Amino acid sequence: MLPKLREDRPGRASDHASFINNGFPAVRMMETFECSPSPVDNSCGLPLPCPPPSNIPASCTDPTFTTTHQHSPNDLVKFITPSYAARIAQVMASVAASLARAPGSPQTFTASGNSVQGVQVNFQDPDGGNVDHFIVAARSVSENFYRQRITISDGDEISAQTLGVNPGDSFFISVASVDKLGHESLFAYPEVRCDSTSCAIPANAFNVTAPLPPPPPAKDDAEDD
Repeated sequence: MLPKLREDRPGRASDHASFINNGFPAVRMMETFECSPSPVDNSCGLPLPCPPPSNIPASCTDPTFTTTHQHSPNDLVKFITPSYAARIAQVMASVAASLARAPGSPQTFTASGNSVQGVQVNFQDPDGGNVDHFIVAARSVSENFYRQRITISDGDEISAQTLGVNPGDSFFISVASVDKLGHESLFAYPEVRCDSTSCAIPANAFNVTAPLPPPPPAKDDAEDD
């Protein structure tokens, strides 16, 4: 799977967007083998989706094209590929199970220094414990994937080379918790951005999700009597 740096094409979204809008991190998995009349950048203008039906590409009306049924009354169960659907279910279940077994993410993560002279990381243990060790990793600002995973402790300093990044390059850095069986938490959020002069949390880092909804009111045991 190759994560993208945006939720979807401009003017579009899917079921995961409503979770994100309510403060819950969410992703979706999809193949881009689809029949969407909208160009990737919606360059045909408003209203969305575009273009109007009269300009829908011929491939989207060709009954021999295997995705012309999408978003139509003909989007039927018979078009599901059972083996593909099974693999998606396996990925979702295994990811959920691994995260459920993993410790929580490190708390109050910060990083100082720069990408030339090295970076010092500081963080606190997650609630609930169950941590065997912590790992630190970095990714270029133009990449989705972390590079080397390096075992680390609170207060340690680490070089750009050790993180798999060229000195002076800009990168994002964060830490995760790992238990004795290798279950790894999510990386601490927000990541810290380091460049050749300093490290700092991006100014808009806390604007990507809405506040979590308030918890439901406590149940009164007397109601059960």
